Amino acid sequence: SSLRAQSRPAQALKATQTMKDSGYAPLLISRAAALCDLGRWQEASAEITRARAIGAGKLAAQVARRIKTKGP
Repeated sequence: SSLRAQSRPAQALKATQTMKDSGYAPLLISRAAALCDLGRWQEASAEITRARAIGAGKLAAQVARRIKTKGP
Protein backbone atom coordinates (compact mmCIF):
# COMPACT_ATOMS: atom_id res chain seq x y z
CA SER A 1 0.00 0.00 0.00
CA SER A 2 2.81 2.41 0.78
CA LEU A 3 4.39 1.89 -2.64
CA ARG A 4 1.05 2.58 -4.31
CA ALA A 5 0.70 5.75 -2.23
CA GLN A 6 4.04 6.82 -3.72
CA SER A 7 2.69 6.18 -7.25
CA ARG A 8 4.81 3.07 -7.63
CA PRO A 9 2.28 0.31 -8.44
CA ALA A 10 4.73 -1.78 -10.48
CA GLN A 11 7.11 -1.93 -7.53
CA ALA A 12 4.20 -2.83 -5.24
CA LEU A 13 3.41 -5.81 -7.44
CA LYS A 14 7.04 -6.85 -7.58
CA ALA A 15 7.38 -6.62 -3.80
CA THR A 16 4.33 -8.85 -3.26
CA GLN A 17 4.95 -11.34 -6.07
CA THR A 18 6.28 -14.09 -3.80
CA MET A 19 3.26 -13.75 -1.47
CA LYS A 20 0.51 -13.50 -4.09
CA ASP A 21 -0.73 -17.02 -3.38
CA SER A 22 -0.87 -16.54 0.39
CA GLY A 23 -4.65 -16.12 0.56
CA TYR A 24 -4.25 -12.99 2.69
CA ALA A 25 -7.14 -10.74 1.65
CA PRO A 26 -5.49 -7.34 2.37
CA LEU A 27 -2.52 -8.32 0.19
CA LEU A 28 -4.80 -9.46 -2.64
CA ILE A 29 -6.78 -6.23 -2.43
CA SER A 30 -3.61 -4.15 -2.56
CA ARG A 31 -2.37 -6.14 -5.55
CA ALA A 32 -5.71 -5.69 -7.32
CA ALA A 33 -5.57 -1.94 -6.73
CA ALA A 34 -2.01 -1.79 -8.07
CA LEU A 35 -3.10 -3.71 -11.16
CA CYS A 36 -5.91 -1.17 -11.62
CA ASP A 37 -3.35 1.63 -11.38
CA LEU A 38 -1.51 -0.02 -14.27
CA GLY A 39 -4.66 -0.59 -16.33
CA ARG A 40 -4.35 -4.36 -16.08
CA TRP A 41 -8.08 -4.84 -15.56
CA GLN A 42 -8.44 -8.59 -16.16
CA GLU A 43 -5.66 -9.42 -13.71
CA ALA A 44 -7.12 -6.96 -11.21
CA SER A 45 -10.51 -8.62 -11.54
CA ALA A 46 -9.01 -12.05 -10.87
CA GLU A 47 -7.19 -10.81 -7.76
CA ILE A 48 -10.24 -9.06 -6.33
CA THR A 49 -12.41 -12.10 -7.02
CA ARG A 50 -9.98 -14.19 -4.96
CA ALA A 51 -10.01 -11.62 -2.14
CA ARG A 52 -13.79 -11.49 -2.05
CA ALA A 53 -14.03 -15.29 -2.07
CA ILE A 54 -12.10 -15.44 1.20
CA GLY A 55 -14.24 -12.82 2.85
CA ALA A 56 -12.65 -9.46 2.10
CA GLY A 57 -14.91 -6.60 3.02
CA LYS A 58 -15.56 -2.97 2.19
CA LEU A 59 -12.18 -2.18 0.60
CA ALA A 60 -12.50 -5.13 -1.77
CA ALA A 61 -15.93 -3.87 -2.82
CA GLN A 62 -14.44 -0.44 -3.56
CA VAL A 63 -11.75 -1.94 -5.80
CA ALA A 64 -14.33 -4.15 -7.52
CA ARG A 65 -16.41 -1.04 -8.30
CA ARG A 66 -13.31 0.66 -9.69
CA ILE A 67 -12.69 -2.28 -12.01
CA LYS A 68 -16.32 -2.35 -13.11
CA THR A 69 -16.53 1.39 -13.83
CA LYS A 70 -13.08 2.06 -15.27
CA GLY A 71 -12.10 -1.25 -16.84
CA PRO A 72 -12.84 -2.22 -20.43
